[in-house]
Amino acid sequence: MTEYPFDTTRAATQLMLAGVLDRYPSIRWQLAHAGGTLPYLAHRIGLVSRVLAGTPLADLPIAKVADYLSRFYYDTALSPSPAQMRAVLEVAPIEHIVAGTDWPFSGALLRGSGDPQPELDGTFDPRQRLLVERGNALSALPGLRARVG
Repeated sequence: MTEYPFDTTRAATQLMLAGVLDRYPSIRWQLAHAGGTLPYLAHRIGLVSRVLAGTPLADLPIAKVADYLSRFYYDTALSPSPAQMRAVLEVAPIEHIVAGTDWPFSGALLRGSGDPQPELDGTFDPRQRLLVERGNALSALPGLRARVG
């Protein structure tokens, strides 16, 4: 249960440090599980960028952590709690949060009301939930928007 979020964190950190986000600026990178532990560790990872600011090393990818974190998209898969979503909102705009289910694994956990992630109500009002669950994906994927309207 813990390794999945840490895998996501390691992968995203490697994308940042290797300069991949700069080489492929048009790719919309979506991180599973609300970015893993990345939003929580953002400050710690970003400390390096503060040390590099104003030095010849300021152009290194690590110096751009805050920018990179705000460019990622974060899904809600098995991560809908207010604490997790608020951490994501600290590093990225709401427009970069999209629905995620982690199905079929979540099927064993999420039963009942018909709302697969009722915890999202603890963070988002109904208008914001509609953005997270539909609008943001349609904005990020214009081809999909054209097909489903």
